[in-house]
Amino acid sequence: MKTFSKTILLTLITVLGICATANTSMAARIGIIDMSLVYRDFTEVSKSQAYLKEKKDEYQGKIDKDKFSLKEEELALESLKEDFRNNRDNFSEDELKQNENKKRRLINSWQKKFTTMKSKFEGYKSELEEIEKKEFVTIKTRIDKAVQTVSKRNKLSLVIEKQFVYFGSTMDITKLVVKELQAQ
Repeated sequence: MKTFSKTILLTLITVLGICATANTSMAARIGIIDMSLVYRDFTEVSKSQAYLKEKKDEYQGKIDKDKFSLKEEELALESLKEDFRNNRDNFSEDELKQNENKKRRLINSWQKKFTTMKSKFEGYKSELEEIEKKEFVTIKTRIDKAVQTVSKRNKLSLVIEKQFVYFGSTMDITKLVVKELQAQ
């Protein structure tokens, strides 16, 4: 983060130096923006967050259903083992083999379901990451466009994040950008 801040600061100093040496008719007008407020106040952000939560809940419901199914098989296997332990002496050789086969089938079924569930979980995770990425890009693109529109309208030469400004004559365009976004 320090390197990033130093880079931005050096770039800003360079731009300001160039602007200071330019003739007065080309004097730079600098705008600042508080992106955290833009993200907070832009209604599309909360809609996007609600959509992501809805998708997460949907996928969680599917995972919970699969977990329940796995739990049922675990209980059936435990019941079979308990029955086998309690009645082992009463089983014939044929019943012992049948019991062992049934146990193997349950274990195999559980393992397949577990593998399938793990695969689904990874797929859901990937889908959510992709949806989140698309939502972010869409929102970021709209914000960038609004910043450009407001900057052009106010004849600003440079717009920087408010947190990097310590001193100077600037124009805060945060509210104007939010207003522009709401008008879109």
